[in-house]
Amino acid sequence: MPWITLVLLAALVVGGAEVLREDRFAAEATLLAPTGLDADRASVALSDPGMVGAVEDEIELGPHVRGNLGLEVGQDDERLDVAVRATATDPRLAALAADTAVALILRDHPDVDYSVLSTATVPTEPLRPRTLWWAWLGVVALAGALWVEGAHRVWLRDHPATVPEGAR
Repeated sequence: MPWITLVLLAALVVGGAEVLREDRFAAEATLLAPTGLDADRASVALSDPGMVGAVEDEIELGPHVRGNLGLEVGQDDERLDVAVRATATDPRLAALAADTAVALILRDHPDVDYSVLSTATVPTEPLRPRTLWWAWLGVVALAGALWVEGAHRVWLRDHPATVPEGAR
């Protein structure tokens, strides 16, 4: 029984972690720059570590929600567009953060003729959907543990332990 108990405990821990993890959502907004240099400037500004804090300040997030945002930047040099991908545990917050990051670039660089190519849409699916892989793995491990326990019982039956003389 110890193998079965160990497998069941492991399945409980892994399954609990999978069920309790927070989903993350991603939304993307795209900015079009007039020149390659302006696209590089926007990309650098959006990649700045302080940009997440600036977006949180602009949205006026409370202290309990701060630190939840993530920003990633992708740039296409041929088309001069800069894509901002915001991630958060709330899908509406992810979309709002992506749009706010683009708006901050427009506000902070009024001398450049940036234009918004696409705004963020509220995502409906998380980045990593929940799956039942852990349950299938648990079933396979449980079957293996049952086989090991059965083989051990057969071995014990076929090989009885000798009892020392003084123990009877």
